[in-house]
Amino acid sequence: MDDYRRLGLQLKELRQKRGLKQSELAELLFVSRRCIGYWESGHRKPDIKTLKKIADILHFDFNDLVDPIENTSDSLKIIIIEEEKATLDIYVDIVKQAIKEIPVIGFTDSMEAYDYAKEHNICIAFLDIELLASNGLILAQKLTSLYPEVNIIFITEHSEYALDALNLFCSGYVIKPLTKEKLKNQLEHLRFPIKPYIN
Repeated sequence: MDDYRRLGLQLKELRQKRGLKQSELAELLFVSRRCIGYWESGHRKPDIKTLKKIADILHFDFNDLVDPIENTSDSLKIIIIEEEKATLDIYVDIVKQAIKEIPVIGFTDSMEAYDYAKEHNICIAFLDIELLASNGLILAQKLTSLYPEVNIIFITEHSEYALDALNLFCSGYVIKPLTKEKLKNQLEHLRFPIKPYIN
């Protein structure tokens, strides 16, 4: 049995011992019930901060978990969704120079990016609000339901969506183009910092 599945079974057992339904735990954590289901089935994992919140809610010692999954550079990923391939390549290079040890993966297709996110622990997602295949705001909501502590940074040509982005509690909002200076400012103000990995 892999670590995700073992962790998921432990979380399910602890939740049931406390007499909580998935929906009740989800409400306490401000995540979707589906998110709890994914964790308990071993299809996804909560990040380390969320695991600590779960430990507090379910009244168990966080350190008693079997092989707790750490937020290390090996498990974290950064994704960038930009439909223009040439622009995407530039953005990937800029982000790779600024953040050490965490893989940066670029996508021109938003659904492909979402499928990737379902299988990997995303700590930062850079995306355009106006995506042809799907609305960037909807994609941001989906990513947040997978990872409540993902940093969503919108990169867009349109300032009129700023209020919508703020209502999603995004981490940042950048008017194109993304530059090293703009990125540095965003990384210094992440909602969920990853400071050990920032150059």
